[in-house]
Amino acid sequence: MGCFPGDSVVTTGAGVKKPMKDLRVGESVLALSADGMLRPSEVLLFLDRSETARTEYVTLVTDAGKSITATPTHLVLRWEKPERSQIRHANPVYAKSVRVNDTLLTVVDGSGGKLRLRTERVVAVSRTQKAGLYAPLTVDGTVVVDDVVASCYAVIDSHWLAHLAFLPVRAMAAARASLYGLVWRLGHPLQDAPPSSSRPADAVKPADGIHWYPRMLYAISDYAIPASWMDTH
Repeated sequence: MGCFPGDSVVTTGAGVKKPMKDLRVGESVLALSADGMLRPSEVLLFLDRSETARTEYVTLVTDAGKSITATPTHLVLRWEKPERSQIRHANPVYAKSVRVNDTLLTVVDGSGGKLRLRTERVVAVSRTQKAGLYAPLTVDGTVVVDDVVASCYAVIDSHWLAHLAFLPVRAMAAARASLYGLVWRLGHPLQDAPPSSSRPADAVKPADGIHWYPRMLYAISDYAIPASWMDTH
């Protein structure tokens, strides 16, 4: 399973920087939508999580000093055509496949304090061993980690296919949110909508281990997905 180390930093929906190890299910973090917009995206679950597991990571450093650390088969967004602005030119590739002079998609402060996307060139690639691994899944299937845009997925080299496979998870989350909103409105008939801070979220940190849903997908992948699309090393 592809993951990030616990000291990687995400940006919450409130704009607060937070270590990955402190992230909770139900919180929102900065992500990239399919139409190329930066926006908060709810963490639905952790695909994998361990505070103690030690694993190998790849660190990619850009010419502007940003860096992202991920397991070798985690997908990051490599920008294929730096002169273009369309998000479709961002190609998810394994972190281990990124080379010096490749271009990554990053997030920087723009005018008026508004965040914007920028491409930055990779100037260094290294490997290291670190303890702890965390793999949050957001509604959008992406997450901004240490100001670098990454996919939430790993092991399979198709971000689109992985995101499609988790459609039932997103559907269940949407249904739960709709049901919660309906119940809230029945109890508060004079108010238009529940405050965002009152949305249900796990009060305790997620349990360690691989979530049952990706575990099930792994179990059937040998029969449903060509071996050439997978990389578990």
